[in-house]
Amino acid sequence: MQEYYWLILIVTLIVGLGIGLMVLIKMKGSKIGAANQRYFAQQWKRVMLDKYANPARAIMDADKILDKVMAQLGYSGHLGEKLKRSRSIFGDINGVWRAHKLRNKLAHELDFRPSKREIDDALANFKRALTDLGLKIR
Repeated sequence: MQEYYWLILIVTLIVGLGIGLMVLIKMKGSKIGAANQRYFAQQWKRVMLDKYANPARAIMDADKILDKVMAQLGYSGHLGEKLKRSRSIFGDINGVWRAHKLRNKLAHELDFRPSKREIDDALANFKRALTDLGLKIR
């Protein structure tokens, strides 16, 4: 009889830890309030409208959105520093870095013109990073 008691206790603890872990995962993006969710979603829509009409602006703005969301989640410093401190949050940290580096090329190289593929890849990587942070965008 005592064997069952310990077995039930262990199973209960495992189930409880599993439920607690699921709750923590669910709350991952909870630091971004509803008003800010709407604001960032609107900003993202604007980025997507600028995608081909003004790709440099679209990429620069996507980078700014990522920076602001990370600041809201408590990360400090410039975006590069924030990315270094948060590697484990992102599903594809290398993609995020490529997108940020493309933004830097646009900002610092006078005659740089990204290809359509570079634009698409950068914006897809920014979008994935934002969703990894808990932002709900389409």
